[in-house]
Amino acid sequence: MDQNKSPQNKSKKASFFLGIVLGSILAIGSVFFLVSSFLHHYSIEPASIPTLIALHKQEEMKDDKNRSLSVIEKPSSSPLRSVSLQQGVKKASLALVFVGVGPDTKTLLRALKVFPKQVSFSFAPFTPEVSEWVLKVHQRGFEVFLDLPLESSEFPQLNKGPYTLLKDAPESENLSKLALILEKGGDEIVGLYGFMGSRICDSKKDMYPILKTLKKKGYMFLGHKTPHSCIKSLSHLLNLPYVQTTQFLEGDVSEENLKENLQNLENKARKQGVVVGVGYLQEASFETLKTWLETLHERGIDLIPLSKIPQGGAP
Repeated sequence: MDQNKSPQNKSKKASFFLGIVLGSILAIGSVFFLVSSFLHHYSIEPASIPTLIALHKQEEMKDDKNRSLSVIEKPSSSPLRSVSLQQGVKKASLALVFVGVGPDTKTLLRALKVFPKQVSFSFAPFTPEVSEWVLKVHQRGFEVFLDLPLESSEFPQLNKGPYTLLKDAPESENLSKLALILEKGGDEIVGLYGFMGSRICDSKKDMYPILKTLKKKGYMFLGHKTPHSCIKSLSHLLNLPYVQTTQFLEGDVSEENLKENLQNLENKARKQGVVVGVGYLQEASFETLKTWLETLHERGIDLIPLSKIPQGGAP
């Protein structure tokens, strides 16, 4: 009897043990399933991000990621100060014209050797061999002008010679003088510098045919600002390239005064953006001008040819 029950008891024990094992496995599987479901429901996996973002944004993210890696892997060796904060800032510009050139050819030859090509020279029309000098300076790469003597309020006490164009003179007479002056310059000159002119420049009747001739022949005009001058308005009407001087650098002042004049011109350039200086070329002021021109760029001012000045000149 006892022998017959022994295998059955063993079989029951084995079944019970197997049930416990299977139950444990099912319980563990249920727990694992619940945990996985919970994590899947409440967590955001990186792989799910692209499905929530537009395609162009995905590309931006990729670019940002690449840029970030690039910065980390290949750090810039350039210091931050090397990045210019003034890339869009224009420097001040200045044009310089030496007028009344001619008599002192020795100083002129020195200037042609050492002065930058951006400066301009305007010859007095009564200078001996003026046409030859105009050609020579032009061939050296400088812009060349001719002085146009115009009647001033001090005329005839202040008389600049037989070429002076006069107020109320017959139109044919003034145009004849103009033609003689232009003939001395030929195709080598850029334009004319209105020398003096405080009287005739007030007269539209007298200046209109003169400026019209310059426009027709393709020249530009450099003039002074006077209280009642009609040059600017007539130039605008005729579409004539016109530049107005900013400051006249007196030729008979001391070196100290000349330096002060040059400093004033610089200050105006920084304030206005573009200026035109006019002065005489003289031996006494040569070294001062040479040094000033050589260091102008270092002080943040560009020296430019007169023809590059915007029409109308500096305000």
